[in-house]
Amino acid sequence: MLEVAIDNRIASDLQLLHDLRLAMWFDRPMSGQDFRLYCHGHNFPLAFDAPFGVAGPMILDLGILRALLSDWSSIQSVMSTEEPARLVLDYTQVIVAGLLLHPAPRRIEMVGLGGGSIAKFCHHYMPECRMTAVEIDPEVLALRKRFEIPEDDTRLRVVCADGYDFVEADPGRPDVLVIDGFDHRGRPGDLASRSFYDRCRERLGENGLLIVNLSDGWFGSARSAAKLRACFDGQVLVVSDATCCNRIAIASRMPGFVLHAAAFHSSAKGSRYLPLDLPRLAKRIATAATQYRTRVR
Repeated sequence: MLEVAIDNRIASDLQLLHDLRLAMWFDRPMSGQDFRLYCHGHNFPLAFDAPFGVAGPMILDLGILRALLSDWSSIQSVMSTEEPARLVLDYTQVIVAGLLLHPAPRRIEMVGLGGGSIAKFCHHYMPECRMTAVEIDPEVLALRKRFEIPEDDTRLRVVCADGYDFVEADPGRPDVLVIDGFDHRGRPGDLASRSFYDRCRERLGENGLLIVNLSDGWFGSARSAAKLRACFDGQVLVVSDATCCNRIAIASRMPGFVLHAAAFHSSAKGSRYLPLDLPRLAKRIATAATQYRTRVR
């Protein structure tokens, strides 16, 4: 019953957060004081902090949620203050479900830390994995404690670096490489280039997975998906999140990858990764795999 109550509170607060984000898209406050006046009279608990000014990353607390914002209406991360390791945004759940398409991921690398949702989940629920997270913005890293990202240990390493340069130069060989890096305008820049995807492919082993958040508008994400398909011989699945704001591409050179993904839902029912509705997510991945097979026939 407690779990259901928390789920309901998160869903309610998340809807309010999205409504507020949409409103600010059309009527952007110019300062923190303007934001407080903008929200005056709303009947929900709200707190706001802009430690680096409104040009830097900002923190918005709404109910039991803590959001990392950029440019007012861009939500980078959302955390439940009652369960920091819970995945609140649907697109992060899709990414973690994609991680499990690897037979036994032991080493995960991620470009784009943000509020650390995926890093916290993996650190808490996947103790057999080691993760390296790369974040280019030192101001985002300075908010690490505010988002309850664990300190570095034998299973988590956080690096302040340009993601493109890191993938180009670091000698690591991850099982899964996640790309979720954007600038303050929500654009991936060089992280969506063909040369970058080629380097990611070289960096992964034969059974490695590349998971990319393609959120860059419909046309931008379509171009990125086409580059990935060219790089991975077509073996790319594209799964939309529940809000259709993010499209997640999952690519691999793994023999029989698409068949493996299509059958993924049948092995997901006994998952221990709570609170994650893996069967629901696995069904969406399996649907994407079926669509892929239909398209290439």
